[in-house]
Amino acid sequence: MVDLIAGIIDVFADVPLTGNPLAVVQGADDLSNETMRRIAGEFQQAETTSILRSTRADWKLRSFIASGAEVFGAGHKAHGSGLASTAISDGWRGA
Repeated sequence: MVDLIAGIIDVFADVPLTGNPLAVVQGADDLSNETMRRIAGEFQQAETTSILRSTRADWKLRSFIASGAEVFGAGHKAHGSGLASTAISDGWRGA
């Protein structure tokens, strides 16, 4: 079993519980596609983003919806993953 840091971050919000929630999984490098899909199903959010190492950029982001389909886009997952990474480096530990 892999130890992961994961949680839900409220994206585009000035006040807690008013934004667009995003589940974020940090350190997902060794997770299979199926595992990322199953994690998204467990979170049951509109989107669950896994943060992986990249050879082309600082990070690679992969997002899945609760049904297991992979989705693509930039704003919501990029902003939320950046917020989560900053919070984690500042000592926040997700669920």
